[in-house]
Amino acid sequence: MTVLDVRGLSVRFRMRGGREVAAVTEASFRLGPGECLALVGESGCGKSVLASALLGLLPGNARTEGSALLGDLDLLAADERTLARTVRGRRVGLVPQSPAAHLTPVRTVRSQLEETVGELTGVRRRALRPAAEAAAGRAAFPAGHLDRYPHQLSGGLAQRAATALALVGDAPLLLADEPTTGLDRDLVDRTVDELRRHADAGRALLMITHDLAAAHRIADRVAVMYAGRIVEVADAAAFFGGPGPRHPYARGLLDALPERAFTPIPGMPPNWATCPKAAPSPPAAPGLRPAARPFPASSTASPAITPTRPPGRPPVLELRGITAGYDPRDPVVRDVSLTVADGEAVGLLGPSGCGKSTLARVAALLHRPTAGTVVIDGEPARGWRHRAPREQRTAFGVVFQQPRQSADPRLRLREVIAEPLRAAGRSRAEAAARVDELAAAVGLSEELLARRPHEVSDGQLQRACLARALVPRPRWLICDEMTAMLDASTTAALVAVVEDYRRESGAGLLAVGHDAALLDRWCDRTIRWDSLVPDTADAS
Repeated sequence: MTVLDVRGLSVRFRMRGGREVAAVTEASFRLGPGECLALVGESGCGKSVLASALLGLLPGNARTEGSALLGDLDLLAADERTLARTVRGRRVGLVPQSPAAHLTPVRTVRSQLEETVGELTGVRRRALRPAAEAAAGRAAFPAGHLDRYPHQLSGGLAQRAATALALVGDAPLLLADEPTTGLDRDLVDRTVDELRRHADAGRALLMITHDLAAAHRIADRVAVMYAGRIVEVADAAAFFGGPGPRHPYARGLLDALPERAFTPIPGMPPNWATCPKAAPSPPAAPGLRPAARPFPASSTASPAITPTRPPGRPPVLELRGITAGYDPRDPVVRDVSLTVADGEAVGLLGPSGCGKSTLARVAALLHRPTAGTVVIDGEPARGWRHRAPREQRTAFGVVFQQPRQSADPRLRLREVIAEPLRAAGRSRAEAAARVDELAAAVGLSEELLARRPHEVSDGQLQRACLARALVPRPRWLICDEMTAMLDASTTAALVAVVEDYRRESGAGLLAVGHDAALLDRWCDRTIRWDSLVPDTADAS
């Protein structure tokens, strides 16, 4: 028996000027009851487009070919009325890639869960409250946060809320698109174990993920996507153990993990707009892409950064006794202090929802603390948000946790990257040259630079956000979960970009994350949080 049978699925987008971009080409696979298939690959390779095609969520300029049979229903041929009334939520559940963008911003998490439970399970009104709390518990969403609005949630809490909503209907097929983004390792394990239980109950699970450890934990089979094509499908035990992946690109993905070689796959992913209809030929050597412009060849195992400023200068950042949150009666950060010295890389590691991102926003002068002092280059902060003086606001660059909430949807990526230079009154020629330099470094082609945020993947948009943070040549950087939406190869490559910049400029770094292996490898020291009380440890 087969729950989902995908045959020859292709997706092409008609772009301006009449040209077409091939996002997915002739993808075929089957999913049976009780089975989990992990779909892995680099950011922008077409994984999320494939999931959107199955649910009829593609934009109007998309054209699909092939078939996707859910029982006797072809999802690609079904009309919007059928998909909306009988498929989405009932026969196919979805954990979206960008949960904050899919939660209703004017309603609490509780009200959204109660509505979904009532609609999909038929629970009566008087029983909705406990049923919603039970649904939240399945995704490890804390009951004390149910009455919060989406903007009051961390990225990890938003992810858990979206997972809880997706599990409510116990749909025969669950599409989980990056379900572990923003979660610490303990919550990753709890979340994927719950997804595995969903499959073990006789349902099917298609998990799209960059997290190879999560795929290893629960997947029965692994499908590798490259340039819009599925180039390998393997048993999970053979893929992660012996003999390992057959395709050299898949071997390159594994070698890019921080626990392994932490080396990016050389070159940039193929451009959809120029990919031939024939399948891309396999790389000639493990992990090597032919005819591709290389990323910087630096390694994170680099010599110590040499500050460019005179010795004896104060630290670039000091946080003294910071207490902050959305509710002054219940702050998420309590009496936290830390220092980032000239040229130093400091990692901030802790569980989802502990207040790391809130502290990063305080450091970026975007959130006023209820107590404590922020000191930049030896001077206390003299304002917040747009009222902060220009010399303090331009001292640092920030890469935010949610790229879709930090990039203007009206601008093309080239304009997103150039925003700080335009605000500083730089000439068009100077801005264009700097944007081209950084776009090449982070792996954005000219064709991608011409797109708007909704026309690229989350991973591609995060690359643009990193370039935007570097474009004004800041003296220090804040990277808030910069790599959460990136595959291992792109993570290694972009960390190398940051380290190249730091070697050149002597900039400091505050890196917020959940990946202990990455932060310990990247940073000079790591601050680990336990119940919101940081404990400094030597990352070496």
